Amino acid sequence: CNADGKKSTPMVEPLAIHYKWYAWYLFAYSDDKKQYRTYKIARIQNLKGEDRASYTDHGDVKKLMEEIAELKQQK
Repeated sequence: CNADGKKSTPMVEPLAIHYKWYAWYLFAYSDDKKQYRTYKIARIQNLKGEDRASYTDHGDVKKLMEEIAELKQQK
């Protein structure tokens, strides 16, 4: 659920877990939105794993996270 309590069930490809703003976050590629998203771990409920392979090359994930964070700051 998000900060407003709205629940969703996105299908994502996890790429990294990082600690920021005194909390843990999951950085993932959203299959639904076709974009990279960040999810607060404490808000994730009823997590289910899927037995599937990913063939997407995401490149340097750390660099990708930095670029996306910079884009968000510019908005």
